[in-house]
Amino acid sequence: MRRSYFALFAIMLIVLGAHALFAKTYYVGSCKAGAYTSIQAAVSAVPAGSIIQVCAGTYYEQIVISQALTLEAIPNGAPVTISANGVTLVPTASLAWSTVDALIQVNAGSVNITGITVDGAYACPINYAIGIFYSSGSSGTIKGVDAINQGCQPYFSGMGIVVESDAMGATTVTIENSYIAGNKAFGIFAMSYPPATLTIVVKNNYLTGNSWGIYPANFTTQGSVSNNFIANGTTGVFADAGGVVVAGNWISNQTFAGIDIEAPAVSVSSNQIFDSATGIYLSSLNSGGVTAKSNTITNSPVGIEFNCATGNTVTANTINAATTGLDRVPPAQFTGLNKLYNVGTTTTGCQ
Repeated sequence: MRRSYFALFAIMLIVLGAHALFAKTYYVGSCKAGAYTSIQAAVSAVPAGSIIQVCAGTYYEQIVISQALTLEAIPNGAPVTISANGVTLVPTASLAWSTVDALIQVNAGSVNITGITVDGAYACPINYAIGIFYSSGSSGTIKGVDAINQGCQPYFSGMGIVVESDAMGATTVTIENSYIAGNKAFGIFAMSYPPATLTIVVKNNYLTGNSWGIYPANFTTQGSVSNNFIANGTTGVFADAGGVVVAGNWISNQTFAGIDIEAPAVSVSSNQIFDSATGIYLSSLNSGGVTAKSNTITNSPVGIEFNCATGNTVTANTINAATTGLDRVPPAQFTGLNKLYNVGTTTTGCQ
């Protein structure tokens, strides 16, 4: 029996040693002796599973990642910026946008990106501009990044972070604690095609000045959008993927809607929506099954726009300071009690 324990212990040591070797750390920049001079040089040279830490500075290059690794700014250091200024971007194929130009392009594997600024300022690519692009079959966590200034005038084409999948099996990408601002189209866009199942977890991010804040698209995309602050755009969350949970977000100053629900079976709860043209918009195309519960909508001309959509449950929401509290409510379809204060017209129905 003792020999068996010794054998098991030896195997564990071998596995742990292999793991330590597998996760070796490499460096980029001038702050470390023997470091790589460019991020792409390191990404192309290191073995799969490595950690690449980047010294402070601005790197004028496009990064293409085709294996599992971690790319991060050196912790507690000055900013690390990947800039599109003066860089000729090599385009890549996209499910949604045909061809895109991405500053960081992830093609395969589980890739984690932490603490890096991706800045598209002063660049006007021919194709759709993207800060960070996870293409089909890739996965990982994006944390503490700044994805800013993608897309130039007059083109309405820039996106901060895009995640796609049409690969077999399940893929998960988490986007958290990041700053996403000044992108001409979408702050965060995620979509998948059958047979893929893409799960996105979008939490604790700050988004401002993007035309659409967060856009989970297509019916095979699932997951959650929670505890984000979204301001100064057209629509805060455009929920076009059935089964997505939108909860606990603070959304303000949207020229169309705080939350636009375009798919069935979306759950929208405990969001705070301020100063937007419409607090929550229910599309007539969503085919029902939506639950909008315990949201607070303040100082929006229309609190909740039912758009005559049937089969949805709207309950326990609080609406204050609206011209119309509940607009175009379908007959015999309204379920639940909502609280309305300082509202000009409480309810309008469908004609």
